[in-house]
Amino acid sequence: MAINTKHTKTNHSNIHKECTFVKSSLIRVIDLFDEGILFLSDSPQKRYSANSITMAIWDLIDGNRTSEEIAREIATVGEVNLAEIEDDIFLLLATLRKLGFVKEVKETTRVICE
Repeated sequence: MAINTKHTKTNHSNIHKECTFVKSSLIRVIDLFDEGILFLSDSPQKRYSANSITMAIWDLIDGNRTSEEIAREIATVGEVNLAEIEDDIFLLLATLRKLGFVKEVKETTRVICE
């Protein structure tokens, strides 16, 4: 199953720009160069294909970068306008959270991301 982020340009993801994420300790990645396969170790039968953009975003999830910083980095590398891709990236982060692949970092100095 591919992770699809097609939607309108309105942010329906409920991801705040200041949200910061960490990868689940249960996540496993099969690296296929630019693409990959993501799955949880406790559900190996449910595998999700990830395109090169998803993998680039995945590599930026480090518990320090905010959602906005991740979007800005992808926009810079891809040489596109941030406003054109920000909602898509937030939706992808929301999808990764819903699947249990990432969790929000909840620190007193950061925005609660739920």
